[in-house]
Amino acid sequence: HYKPEIVALVWYVAERESLRRSQACLSESMYGGHRVKMTHHHDDDPNRSVTTRKLEPLQTTDLTRMALLKAMVPYLHQKLERLVQRIRNSLPHATDTDDDSSTPPPSLYHHPSLVLASKRWLVFLYPFLRASVQGMNLI
Repeated sequence: HYKPEIVALVWYVAERESLRRSQACLSESMYGGHRVKMTHHHDDDPNRSVTTRKLEPLQTTDLTRMALLKAMVPYLHQKLERLVQRIRNSLPHATDTDDDSSTPPPSLYHHPSLVLASKRWLVFLYPFLRASVQGMNLI
């Protein structure tokens, strides 16, 4: 019943430990990579606009944020996928917007219920949200 939450928690712990030990995510550490933080230092002289950049090791808060991001993005993606599927199944005359891109977006004015209209908007926008999440995985 709580399988996605348990998987996300285990993934967070594994990523956090890998980041703490090797300054790299699990996949990065297999290839010998490591993460650093680029900081910007501005010169105190107002007549000069010199910016110095330095590579520094990740702080504990950076490691925690990175591990949370690596664990939560797939978890939230899975939850959103299930929600959209449930909404699609519950909508009257639901059309599959993935297959028919010529379907116009639903209008808030054509539906008496704002909840129904927002569900239709979510179903319509979901392919774009999904593409955005998939694009984040490439970074």
